[in-house]
Amino acid sequence: WEQPTPDDLAFLAEQERQAAAAVAQGRSSWVPPDQPRPLTFRDEPDSW
Repeated sequence: WEQPTPDDLAFLAEQERQAAAAVAQGRSSWVPPDQPRPLTFRDEPDSW
C-alpha cells in the first residue's frame, strides 16, 4: 500500500475545495445520500 505524496494530497484538497464551492454556489447537482433527490426525466418510465 502506497502512502499519498504531498502533491497527491494537495491535488485532492483542491478538488474537494472546488466541489464544495460549486455546491455552495448551486452549480452542482450532487445531493448528499441522506437527503431526497429531486425527480429527473430518468425517473419517469415513459420518458425513454
